[in-house]
Amino acid sequence: REYQAKVWDYLWANDCRKAYLVWHRRAGKDLFCFQYLISRAMIDVGNYWYLLPQQNQVRRAIWEGITSKGFRYLDMIPQEAIYKISNNEMKVILRNPNNPDEPGSIISFLGGDRYDTLVGAGIKGCIISEHALQRPNLYDLAIEPMLNESGGWVIFNTTPRGENHAYDMFKFIENE
Repeated sequence: REYQAKVWDYLWANDCRKAYLVWHRRAGKDLFCFQYLISRAMIDVGNYWYLLPQQNQVRRAIWEGITSKGFRYLDMIPQEAIYKISNNEMKVILRNPNNPDEPGSIISFLGGDRYDTLVGAGIKGCIISEHALQRPNLYDLAIEPMLNESGGWVIFNTTPRGENHAYDMFKFIENE
């Protein structure tokens, strides 16, 4: 989609550390963000997280997700790039781009509902999907300190849902 292509090009050209996508329902937020995260993880080895508001949403929407055209999200990861998949933990371990016989980036699909269990890991990149439905202090308390340490990046995506914490974050990033 044209609006997605413009954002994709901008993110890659500017190596953005924070981005905020406010797109309507069915605009392709998660598919876009999933593909962006996979692309980054294939290039730069590290830990990457994909967060939806609740763990069971991640399994339904992404891990077992199928697009309207019948493509599974996980099948969009090139098979030759996959080192190992853990269905129980909802993790994909990619091959190391410098040594394909070794593990590389780890992509974890998580829920933000228990953000206190997320602290402590070092992450290079994170998608916070449906930010308006996430716990309000998820980013400040759990994600931001790790990204500051690693110099990592975050993309928030959401559908507008009034003037709440997501609206405040959008305004903050817009003025940065």
